[in-house]
This record gives sequence, structure tokens and C-alpha cells, in this order.
Amino acid sequence: MHEDTAYLDANRWERFILENLPQLEKFYLKYNAHFEDNYETPIYFGERDQFISSFWLERQWILEVEIEFDNLIYSIHPYK
Repeated sequence: MHEDTAYLDANRWERFILENLPQLEKFYLKYNAHFEDNYETPIYFGERDQFISSFWLERQWILEVEIEFDNLIYSIHPYK
């Protein structure tokens, strides 16, 4: 089993937000990927620095990746 990590493509989110939600002020996305034996955990290998373009910096939204025991946690949220 292999999951799609396309949801973490910063350019796709930027286009979607600009076209459909241009007045959006806060954006939160959280995804947990669980590590298991014999399971290919999805890892985001997107283009380097996609989340530090002017679009993301102006809105102060960041991508954060945490490793917590046997979970990989991706979060997009306002800078604290």
C-alpha cells in the first residue's frame, strides 16, 4: 500500500486558494502517516522550498514536519 502525498504540493494549494478562496485568512491542514512493518509510509519529496514562496510568507503559513514515535506528522498552519 502506498498513499499519495500530492496534497502537500504547495503550488497546487496556492492555485486552489487563489482561484477559489482568495479571502482565506487562516489555513490548517494536518496529516498523520503511521510507520508499520512492511508498509511504505508516504514521504513528501516535493520541490525544495515550495512553502517559502512569497504566497506562503505573506500569509505567514508554514509547513511543519514532526516525527512522533511511529508517526510522521505534516502540518500547515499560521506561524505562531
